[in-house]
Amino acid sequence: MKYVSQKKGLLIFLGFDLALLLVMFIALLPFIRQKSAPDMQETAMLNPKYASQVHSIKFSLQDDSLDLFHKHTLTLINADGMWVGGDSLNDDVVWPADSTCVNNFISLASTVTTMYKRSDRVTSWKDFGLEDDEALCVTFLGEGDTILSELYFGREDTLTQRIAMRTSARGTVWDTPSDISTYLTLNTSFWADPYIFPLMVTGLSSSEAASSLRRGLLQQSLCEGESDFVLQRDFSGGTELVLSFYKQTDGSYLVNAVCRAGPAASAYQKKILETVRYSYSISAWTYQRILEEE
Repeated sequence: MKYVSQKKGLLIFLGFDLALLLVMFIALLPFIRQKSAPDMQETAMLNPKYASQVHSIKFSLQDDSLDLFHKHTLTLINADGMWVGGDSLNDDVVWPADSTCVNNFISLASTVTTMYKRSDRVTSWKDFGLEDDEALCVTFLGEGDTILSELYFGREDTLTQRIAMRTSARGTVWDTPSDISTYLTLNTSFWADPYIFPLMVTGLSSSEAASSLRRGLLQQSLCEGESDFVLQRDFSGGTELVLSFYKQTDGSYLVNAVCRAGPAASAYQKKILETVRYSYSISAWTYQRILEEE
């Protein structure tokens, strides 16, 4: 009778164990992959069916420069297809918004995209910059100020080009493509109509008005005192725009713009247009060009 040596028996035993472990690993591999795969969902920040129902959009961010409880808020309002904006830093200033920019933002927010879950823990919000006193809150509102979607945006990862986000309804942290970051700003000059004569009163398209870009920033308040020059111009529907020019020490100008609604405007449009009064800067060159066109 032939006996297996102790060393050879040990090798056979170990080989059997390794083979058994390999079989078990292969059998469990699908479950391991499923568990380690990132939790993801295909969804939109704003339900696509609500895209045409957005009546206003609010952006708010904690502003500790005033007090611990103050929120800096920028609001965009849809006035029968015309968008206007306002800033909580000065409630007396209302400016025509860039409708193309606003509509592009709504379109992007209502586009289905891939989001990855980062955490289910509310305690992780701080790690992602998503606590109430740090995150930028964006609220889409419908008629009657019904909340269609409320989102909080935190830190952006420039390497992965994704940004942390959560909703007001749940504590889950997701990351989403950072192309939305372009619109996550309370900069009034970004959202405002960029033309000397805003499109909401001229009725022109962007291409038709391209030569009348103001190229100056919006101001937080209106100029006071006597102006150096006043320009009054009527547009389609009888809407009137009054521009008051104030020369600055460096040769540039600040311009107060005030709208007056015409008879063709709807009651709601008239109400909105009558509130439009804002100020922006222009260069001496732009001022001279305006004079030459008169």
